[in-house]
Amino acid sequence: MVVLDTNFLIDLDANRPEAIDKARAIERSGAPRRVPRIVVTELWIAVGNGTQTAHDRETFERLIEGLPRVDLTAPVAKRAGEIEGRTQSADPNGIGVGLADAIVAATAIVLDEPVVTDDETDFVNRIRVQTETADLDVDLYGSASE
Repeated sequence: MVVLDTNFLIDLDANRPEAIDKARAIERSGAPRRVPRIVVTELWIAVGNGTQTAHDRETFERLIEGLPRVDLTAPVAKRAGEIEGRTQSADPNGIGVGLADAIVAATAIVLDEPVVTDDETDFVNRIRVQTETADLDVDLYGSASE
């Protein structure tokens, strides 16, 4: 199984070649995909901010249709809080990665599944490296680290 980050789903919607290639590779591998509920929230923020609300809503509904959702459980919430706190304390400006990314990362850690994202800065450099969160498996697409 893999945990899908918001960036990945938005990039699929935008027909970004790297995201499409990654989606095909995931499908070929047979790895089931999961979507954390916070990712659904982030997608609907884009719906609310967009100029084509009905179209965006339909597009995102179609994109996540049939994919299992992952709720925010107590273990995920606690781990996400710790991750956000550690990224805030590691940042000279006290700014963390944000609760959404912390929740996605914590979901992947608690489920022991990789998170699929292109956000190397937050998931690799800030969460995994700065906070020494070695148990976070990040499956990057569209980055120099591939």
